[in-house]
Amino acid sequence: TACGGSDASAPPPQAAAPAPPAQKLPPRPRELKVDGVDPCTLVTPEIRAQAGVTSQGQADPSSTDNALRGCGYDNFPQHPTAALDVNVATNQDTAGFLFFPDAVQSTVAGFGAVDSPDSAAGADHSCVVRIDVAENQGLWVSLYNTLGDDTASTHAQMCQKAHTVAESIMAGLLAKR
Repeated sequence: TACGGSDASAPPPQAAAPAPPAQKLPPRPRELKVDGVDPCTLVTPEIRAQAGVTSQGQADPSSTDNALRGCGYDNFPQHPTAALDVNVATNQDTAGFLFFPDAVQSTVAGFGAVDSPDSAAGADHSCVVRIDVAENQGLWVSLYNTLGDDTASTHAQMCQKAHTVAESIMAGLLAKR
């Protein structure tokens, strides 16, 4: 009130709702730039065996700009079907993928990563591991059961296998850079 007393009819001040915690990836152990890296050179025969694919890598024809370059592998005509895609992204913030449905934060070779199912392939038949290698740059390793004919596969199993492959790819990339 005007005399300095309290006005009992005034509601108490409302506290502001706390902001949701910022989703961030852990700091990188170092910057690992992927500018100019050909993703088809990152996958060795041993890594293809880990992924269960048999073909030689084929550059993704839709990778026409240098911001996202990809290389694909498969095991056609074997069953259950398997495919591996390896992409280098030079203009993508990996942390932005933390907001995807079912995204889970992880690490690969000490670098922050985001695991998520591929929406087109379905959760039980895919895992995409996006590794934060440098500022606005990433290495993406995607593993798929392309026809969904591995009825025993789960998203957790796909991600475990994708992580094994991603660790091997990162070991090779770190040794070269």
